[in-house]
Amino acid sequence: MNFILFTKNLETVVTTSSFLLAFREANATKLRQQKQNRLGISKRSIPPVGTTKINFDGAALQKGHEAGIGGVARDSNGLILAWFSYELQRTVDGETAEALTARETADLAKKFGWNNVRIEGDCVNLINKLKSPDMDYSASEPLVQVTKLALASTFVIPFSHVSRDLNNIAHKLATRARAQLFGSGCFSPAEADLFGLLEVDFDC
Repeated sequence: MNFILFTKNLETVVTTSSFLLAFREANATKLRQQKQNRLGISKRSIPPVGTTKINFDGAALQKGHEAGIGGVARDSNGLILAWFSYELQRTVDGETAEALTARETADLAKKFGWNNVRIEGDCVNLINKLKSPDMDYSASEPLVQVTKLALASTFVIPFSHVSRDLNNIAHKLATRARAQLFGSGCFSPAEADLFGLLEVDFDC
């Protein structure tokens, strides 16, 4: 009798413990999603088949002097198709560096003839400008308009703002260029692999 009661009590404890663990995990996932929604941050996602996803980033010191831009393009399987990393030869602020990178991203899409692209970056101000039909008088606005014009004939899934950790490879390419570890742009995935830059940031 005591054995039966003990077994039933143990089963109750195990069931309750499993329920609490599942509840905690579900609640944590919900909280993360709510935070992402508040910040307007896209979660990691796989673009539709036939779509190329391009992440870009610009890195500049507060006072300029050193700046770099980087970007990486992947297919719907997460495989890297091309990337670039350039050191800028002029002093620019952070947003202008981002705008120059966005323009380079548009040139990359045209260079390879990608008609369906999804472009992601971690500079929310620039992403909002790229998505907006309006114009302003900021230093980066001419570059924004050039980027829009370059992509006018391309079907672009709306520009998306992502967090820095979801834009990791593009950020590394930009900061490495700023540190002069790359002398010029490069489009070789195999060579990029030598620098350990090919972490897949998809959910799959």
